[in-house]
Amino acid sequence: MDRRTLIGLVLIALVFTAGVTFFKSPKEILIDGQEVTIKYGRHYIEAVMQPESTASFLVNNAFYDRSRIAGFFVIPMPRVRELKQQYGDFLHCNSPGAEAGKASLCSAYLFPLDSETGHKIKDVMKHRLNSPVIKITGNKLDIREHKFGTAKYYGFGSHGEYYYLISDIVITQQNYR
Repeated sequence: MDRRTLIGLVLIALVFTAGVTFFKSPKEILIDGQEVTIKYGRHYIEAVMQPESTASFLVNNAFYDRSRIAGFFVIPMPRVRELKQQYGDFLHCNSPGAEAGKASLCSAYLFPLDSETGHKIKDVMKHRLNSPVIKITGNKLDIREHKFGTAKYYGFGSHGEYYYLISDIVITQQNYR
């Protein structure tokens, strides 16, 4: 086997391995009644789990943090309907509702319960710049403590932050615009 072929095979193997490990479910989720402990990469989270529900959001963008926790910049759909009724266009920078739209953005952090849901999150990420509407099924988490390594996070759950332990995520509308 020549050197180019060998290098190509090694690169393919590395890409495949990275793809398989990139979207694995959290290393550890412990559920004791309503109490939840999540150890995800260097994150350690203690929370109270709310009953299972569904929620829909308009996605503005999305990201992964250092530990591959999925974060979405979203507007809850009830607020989207209010903005649409009040301003018409609120998505474009020069529209009358642009400032109200920006002020309505929230962060939603999604923890998949299993690898299948992790793959669905990955698929949604591909459409994040097309303003999709997503529907998630899962449990909203009321965070009690959140650490990244030794650093503590403060202010979680305020300023429009949502944390969910999700069992499903689907795109209900590809492009809201």
